[in-house]
Amino acid sequence: VEDVAAAFGVTPQVVKRRLKLAAVSPALLTLFREGGIGLDCLMVLASLDDPARQEQLWQQLPEWNRSADQLRRLLSRGEVESDRDGVAIFVTVAAYEAAGGPLRRDLFSDDGKAYLQDAALLERLALDKLQQPAREVAAEGWKWVDVRARYVYEDYVRHGEVRRARRAPNADEAARHAQLEAELEALHTRMEAMSDDDGDENEYAALEADDERLQAELNTIDEALTVYPADLMAQAGCVVFVGSRGTVEVKRGLVRPEDRDAVVQAARQATNGEPTTGTALVSLPKGGARAVHSEKLMRSLTAHR
Repeated sequence: VEDVAAAFGVTPQVVKRRLKLAAVSPALLTLFREGGIGLDCLMVLASLDDPARQEQLWQQLPEWNRSADQLRRLLSRGEVESDRDGVAIFVTVAAYEAAGGPLRRDLFSDDGKAYLQDAALLERLALDKLQQPAREVAAEGWKWVDVRARYVYEDYVRHGEVRRARRAPNADEAARHAQLEAELEALHTRMEAMSDDDGDENEYAALEADDERLQAELNTIDEALTVYPADLMAQAGCVVFVGSRGTVEVKRGLVRPEDRDAVVQAARQATNGEPTTGTALVSLPKGGARAVHSEKLMRSLTAHR
């Protein structure tokens, strides 16, 4: 391929595309020459290696809806798109192929897009890759850690949730926090004065950059001071999963239905037995809706129907 590409002054990718088109079903190539199928549709079908399957797919489409987009939708059913699916991005096509996963490549896409054809294998690879992050999360002190390739909301809709609480800062944190607040206050005063006096734009931009930097550091300290109480962590858990962008995400502080009483008790103990404050540390799903009328009244109304 490289020699042919060099001889004709084109890239190897161009040669591969031409070879793919040349390998399309002879019947479809004849149809193309007769104007019965467009080049865009032919390029989609070329991603299939089986000429009979190419013809079958083309025949499945009604004549009024034979478009490249419709072919792609039909062809990709049950497949996972390598560049759009978070789990595929996380696992990587290279790792999937190394594990023997079958795929279909679209040589006519600009980035060599692949369609992964074994979703079960893909999820197993994702779960394997998530084990190390899950161990790190478990080391934080949670009661349980679920590892999922994808987070399914319905699986956890009956779970409650533990909230973070602000801990007391140590001496260094308190000092730096106070210093940052003072610097930000002085900075804002300067910025307001410059706004009133139409000051130099470059100087004002520099002050804005300082403001962002100081605020980011202050937010980092505040984030570090907001933690899950250890006693509540011992009754709650996490879900480690792959997000839509292909990165590891963690849903922390979930409370299983069977642990609700224990976590509420732990929350009250963590707040010296104050019910209102303790309840604020835990959010539990509401139970079934209460009846509007009493049971006695409902029986009476039913009897008079």
